[in-house]
Amino acid sequence: MKTKYKEGLSIVIPSYNRSSQLCRLLDSIFNDDIKDVIEIIVVDNNSDYDVKKVLCKYSSKKLKVVQNSFNVKMATNMMNTFLHCRTKWMWLISDDDVICQDSIKIANNRIAENADAGYLKFSTEGTGNNGIERNMMVNSLEDFINYYSNESNVRRGNLVFVSNGIYNLELIHPFLGYGFEFSYTYIPYLIPVILGLNNGIPVVFCQEKIVKYQSPENGHWSFDNVGLGLSTLSHLPLMLEKKYFKELLNILMVVKFKGLFLYLLKSKKNNSRRKYNLVYHNVYKYYLTPFQKILSHLLSLLLIYPKLTSLIFKKYV
Repeated sequence: MKTKYKEGLSIVIPSYNRSSQLCRLLDSIFNDDIKDVIEIIVVDNNSDYDVKKVLCKYSSKKLKVVQNSFNVKMATNMMNTFLHCRTKWMWLISDDDVICQDSIKIANNRIAENADAGYLKFSTEGTGNNGIERNMMVNSLEDFINYYSNESNVRRGNLVFVSNGIYNLELIHPFLGYGFEFSYTYIPYLIPVILGLNNGIPVVFCQEKIVKYQSPENGHWSFDNVGLGLSTLSHLPLMLEKKYFKELLNILMVVKFKGLFLYLLKSKKNNSRRKYNLVYHNVYKYYLTPFQKILSHLLSLLLIYPKLTSLIFKKYV
């Protein structure tokens, strides 16, 4: 079925209760040259403040505000952005980041060069170690996995970073529904890309930096909930050999098992061990080494006695 997207690029911003950060991002966008941007769409997740009133200072007719009638939670609102974009290309930007000068020109140049790509992934410099991407096209999910897993330090956080990705909605359109279906993974915006790759739709990595990562001033998720969500990536309907399936789960799982253990121990929640075991059986068991599995089971047992264990690990908690 042929889609009816218009030619051009739109910038779409999911937002919730971040008025100052949202204005900071919009300032950076309007300080750039927006003549080649069709629309700038803010998808507000039923914030506690009057979003339209705050944003009325921006006189551009290109700015559009869409408001949810209730809070659909962060992950679903990420996917809601795809419902409101009418152009072929969509730049999804988190409301707490800012764009770089001339990044719109850079983005459009790359779009012109890669019309057959389903997704453009720009530099993640500033979001973690080794953030600069290598200019490269990958034509399969296996090649995408190799791009990350062949590095000595797997850049998990860089991979799932939101704001440096531009989507070809016309090409990934058949897979957008899966983003909603698997929104509980906490990275639904990557699901259409992953499934597209698994069906031969290429991804292009670009070395240019188009966005500046800003440390969140107020988060709307917790480490354990994100861990639970990411662990369900093992549910994805993928055509992959076992070794690639394991590597995919490894590179996508931002929450490492030792970090999750320490977080749960520090949080002192009653159901910490249950949460830890749920994450283990959903994802860790697929890719941890035999030694890591033994260590993981030991850490799980230690969560039975959190007070005693906290004394042992007091340096970390």
